[in-house]
Amino acid sequence: MPDPVTILLILLAYHSAALALLLYWRTSVRALPVFLAVLALHMTLNLIARGGADVFGLTSAVGLLYGPLIYLLVREAAFANRTLHWKDAWLATPFVVGLVAPADGDLRRWLALVVTGASLAGAVRVLLAFRAAAALSRTSRALARMHWLVWAVAGAIALAAIDAIRTMLSTSTRAASPGLDDALFGLTLVGLIALTSWLAFGASEHVRQGGPLLAGEQNLPKEPTSETPSAEAAANFARIEHMIEARSLFLEPGLRLADLADAAALTPREASHAINVCFGNNFSAYINEHRARHAQGLIDAGAKTFLQVAMASGFSSKTAFNEAFKKLTGLTPTEYARGRPES
Repeated sequence: MPDPVTILLILLAYHSAALALLLYWRTSVRALPVFLAVLALHMTLNLIARGGADVFGLTSAVGLLYGPLIYLLVREAAFANRTLHWKDAWLATPFVVGLVAPADGDLRRWLALVVTGASLAGAVRVLLAFRAAAALSRTSRALARMHWLVWAVAGAIALAAIDAIRTMLSTSTRAASPGLDDALFGLTLVGLIALTSWLAFGASEHVRQGGPLLAGEQNLPKEPTSETPSAEAAANFARIEHMIEARSLFLEPGLRLADLADAAALTPREASHAINVCFGNNFSAYINEHRARHAQGLIDAGAKTFLQVAMASGFSSKTAFNEAFKKLTGLTPTEYARGRPES
């Protein structure tokens, strides 16, 4: 009968592969299904290695991809303008180094700890940057929906800490205490099963609340630029937000920048600058997001036709409504009303 660690490896391999296939069709952000696929591959290689054969020394080298993939996942989730790109291939450098590093000894395991630690630090930094940007661009709803990812990063940090303990102990006690190493490895595997399950849960909740997992969440702030909003710009944006919400100005189909600026007692230049640096996009995108959020509320309340929703939300055409709504939620109005993407 297989030992407990082998059983856990098999369970995690199947679990991760199934989730990778499922989430591949639910999101345009590829870092998550890629992470799960890499995890499934790594568990399969671990199973082979436990049988006495390490395929080209890949087992420990593949583990060097975890940290960079978690970082990419968090970055894509937080910032709509930082999707996975071929230029991100440089993050696979540790994997390449791991392939050419000596297979014997603990060099690869220590390298994995350093890479994972640096990547998780980068992920935390991205989450903090997202929090700061969200505070300026009125994305409290999006921020709340990021909590599951914050907990996922916390779980990854905990697992990295367990792996660090396992690596430190292996240098002195592994030969004398193989049972301790297996126990820590088994604990890590259980944690990975929980982590991947949590990611899947977060994904399904995200779908239920308004769109495929992280799929083009354009309502999320752009990654902060080199221009930091000044106190004056932040104050002006707050005045704009107050007037937009107090008077529902976005419901006026012909609303112009000059009209909004006049209502907030600002010049058009001041209003435009405040929106650009605090919201992260231009006046048109800003107004259309407010309109799309209003339309979302009407659909939730059971509005009869999408044309009525579009007109009641300030859109001048159904086409403009469809585009803005999908940009906000990742779904067409029809898909959103049905509660799931159309196949």
